[in-house]
Amino acid sequence: MNSVEKATWILKRLAQPPYSMSLVSISRELGMGRSGAHKILSVLKEGNLVTQNEETKQYRLGIAIYRMGNEFSKQLGIWDAAENIL
Repeated sequence: MNSVEKATWILKRLAQPPYSMSLVSISRELGMGRSGAHKILSVLKEGNLVTQNEETKQYRLGIAIYRMGNEFSKQLGIWDAAENIL
């Protein structure tokens, strides 16, 4: 799995319950070392794609994800999005 695939996996995983995870949990589930996972998370943090709670050190999705989703919903109406599912 390359770095882009790992970053994608992290974003998709943080979109699932419990919606926040520690570095150790992310690296364990991803099957990679903590330093490699930390490097990817640092890049995602710089882009506001993830944020880290300073007290708990848990990572969760960042505001940039909301903004992208909001723009996506403006471009693609609800019926267009539902068509693939239905």
